[in-house]
Amino acid sequence: MWRGARVYPALIAAATASRIALAHDLVTPPSTAPSSAPKVLLSTSTEAEPGPGPTRAQSAGRVLLDLRTGWGLPLGEARSFATGRGAADVAVGYETVSGRSAGITGGMSSLDASLAGLRETTFQFGIDLGYRPPVRGAIEPWIALGFAWQILWLARADFSMKAVGPEFPIVRLGAEYRTTDGMGIGPFAAFAYRRYDPVSVQGITPLELTSVTRRDAWIVLGISASWSLSR
Repeated sequence: MWRGARVYPALIAAATASRIALAHDLVTPPSTAPSSAPKVLLSTSTEAEPGPGPTRAQSAGRVLLDLRTGWGLPLGEARSFATGRGAADVAVGYETVSGRSAGITGGMSSLDASLAGLRETTFQFGIDLGYRPPVRGAIEPWIALGFAWQILWLARADFSMKAVGPEFPIVRLGAEYRTTDGMGIGPFAAFAYRRYDPVSVQGITPLELTSVTRRDAWIVLGISASWSLSR
């Protein structure tokens, strides 16, 4: 019995020590090792690199206003009564993103006649079809094909004549320097072929103008300017 009395207190002491150790483990938090994973730094900047500016092919089509003025040199029959012709015309058209354009034109010209006292004034209205390369640049070449209907008056002290007829083809070639994004200016050259018939004659018609149907051609050298009316 004495041995049993000694064992029981030992068991009670062991159980108490076990409970104290378990309580200590529950209360004490586990140690955390420092993380070895690399930290990722996120940039808070929202600025973007500026991209290249859009070309005309990437933007919308535009409405163009063209003003042309030049001096014409006579070819063929026109050399018998003219030394030159001053001309100016204006055109309004729409240009697509591919560089093709179509528009209407109106113009006026005045004859520098080789016949004494002869004056000629011509008004014309027509259409133009054109093309410009659809890539922006400091120099922009262009080409246009036109058709016009003309009304002209020839007059001298002893006679006057009114005539009408087509002017076709009208072929223009030019290049413009882009002074700004919406404006350009540069030289051009053109070839124009005219055919007209008198509709009324008064007085004595000069010998050089007696044919019923007249045909003449002109080489025109001049300056053109264009403005974009839409952005």
